[in-house]
Amino acid sequence: MHEQSICLTSVKGDITALPFADERFDVASSEAAFQMIEDLEQALREVHRILRDGGVFVFSVPHPIYEMFDTDTGTIDGDYFDTGPREITIDEEYDSNMIVFDRPIADLHTAFLDSGFEVQRVIEHRRHEVEQNDPADSDLPELLWRVPQSVRFWTVAR
Repeated sequence: MHEQSICLTSVKGDITALPFADERFDVASSEAAFQMIEDLEQALREVHRILRDGGVFVFSVPHPIYEMFDTDTGTIDGDYFDTGPREITIDEEYDSNMIVFDRPIADLHTAFLDSGFEVQRVIEHRRHEVEQNDPADSDLPELLWRVPQSVRFWTVAR
């Protein structure tokens, strides 16, 4: 039996200039971070550079449709095609705001292709009605239960 070791690495830095050698990794993942990156294409080129041929990159961001809704009113408060920048407040007690760039799904898909990735899957996640997350017991506007919460791309470096 052949054993493989797994090395998980967390690095704080600039995603458009990663401090890793070319073709260093087999897998990379990003959860809800790339919406804060202004130069998406450069960031994707960097991820592609550090992945070996056939390496997998799993990428997830908040769904641009979900981000358009005003959660207080349950109405649309944005333009699907407006890529930003947009400033959001994370929490009233948090002393900083976050700058994000919402991108249409087609723009994300094209950016992957242009950066040398083959898109294997696109998954639009929705909130699941589970016991602790029942829409009837939630103060989340009903409309937000009917739209995707996030989008995930499963890609392969080629």
